Amino acid sequence: MTWRTPPSLKWLITKRSRLSGALLKLDDERTKLRDKIRSLDRRASALQEQLAALDQTFGLHEISMEPTIIRPVRPHTHTGRSLLPHGQLSRVMCHELRLAGGWLSTTGMLARVLDHLPEGHPFDPEIVRLCIRKRLWALSRKELIERRNAGISAAGMHDGSTETYWRLAAVTAHDASSI
Repeated sequence: MTWRTPPSLKWLITKRSRLSGALLKLDDERTKLRDKIRSLDRRASALQEQLAALDQTFGLHEISMEPTIIRPVRPHTHTGRSLLPHGQLSRVMCHELRLAGGWLSTTGMLARVLDHLPEGHPFDPEIVRLCIRKRLWALSRKELIERRNAGISAAGMHDGSTETYWRLAAVTAHDASSI
């Protein structure tokens, strides 16, 4: 003979199951955070050793100065780390525009740059897209690449549903090969 579990007991069983699952999840997160803290502590002590070595090097220079008066410069940490090493994103973009041989959309550039990112990169696609758009704008301000909007209305407004296209500037196509 089987008996039916009363709803009140079922609710208690379900509630306990969910709470114990949440506790297990928090324990896992706590372990990961402890490991991360240990890693950060190791990195901080390594940086402190490098800083102490640099401070000693200042004392060896013929012009004396107090190294503690130098203001620290905080690195940018919008993604926790850069997409690519410094300067590499511009090189990759110019290379891809060179390979395209003409106009390339922002989305097309995004797809091509994603191929150059390290395997299993943890970056949010919107952050990657924003980085690429900002870099494209910077390159266009330097006149290394040209920009063309495909969806400009008669009033000169962007319609929002079309892409922006990019290509190497005709004058600097040879100069951009050195980037």
